[in-house]
Amino acid sequence: MLTVLLAGCTNLSACRDGYEQGWRAGEVQATEAVTAIYPVAGIDCRSSLQLTGAQRIAYIQFVFDPIAGKYFYGGPKHRHAIVPIPEGVDLQAGERVYVNILDCRLPLRHEAIARVAKADVPGRQ
Repeated sequence: MLTVLLAGCTNLSACRDGYEQGWRAGEVQATEAVTAIYPVAGIDCRSSLQLTGAQRIAYIQFVFDPIAGKYFYGGPKHRHAIVPIPEGVDLQAGERVYVNILDCRLPLRHEAIARVAKADVPGRQ
């Protein structure tokens, strides 16, 4: 239940729906030019999107929670995603965002914006 409160979901169903649709809360580790090289990326949206040299990207760390009870559950694991930063959004390392790990075409959402526009937050209705 604490996770629900910390995530800012209005109810458990809203959290589950957003999660099932691929949305994950993450933290910006770095922002760079599209050609930047990172040590580890579970998801690299640069390969599936046509990004220009002027496009900036964010290196996001999020929690990937494997299925509990399958083999030896070791708890949540950190994964990384490289995603484009939407035009007009200024991100800094340490900021919280929502990133969709199933569809690179969906832009990341800045958590501060998501709190103001609750209807636009992934998983909320």
